[in-house]
Amino acid sequence: MSQASKQIDWCLKKAKKELEKSKLHRGLVKTAKDITLAEKHITKAEEMHESNIVKIRENFQYGVELDFKEKEEFNKLVEICKEDINKTRDIVHK
Repeated sequence: MSQASKQIDWCLKKAKKELEKSKLHRGLVKTAKDITLAEKHITKAEEMHESNIVKIRENFQYGVELDFKEKEEFNKLVEICKEDINKTRDIVHK
């Protein structure tokens, strides 16, 4: 089982346990296919991603740090996030 599969299983179990205690959960829940809901989650992920990018850039630009040492790593993470969101969108719309 891949690391990603293990993480998904963990999230599914976490949500199941939380739903047994209350109506709220912080994990993944299997549901019937709902393209509209999936698209809302993707949009939310994109907005959060963009918001985080802006915060990091502003912190560098207006903060007290003199050097942005992790710029390459930051750019890689930005691209990975964009790719993951696009892959998710492709899966949802298959």
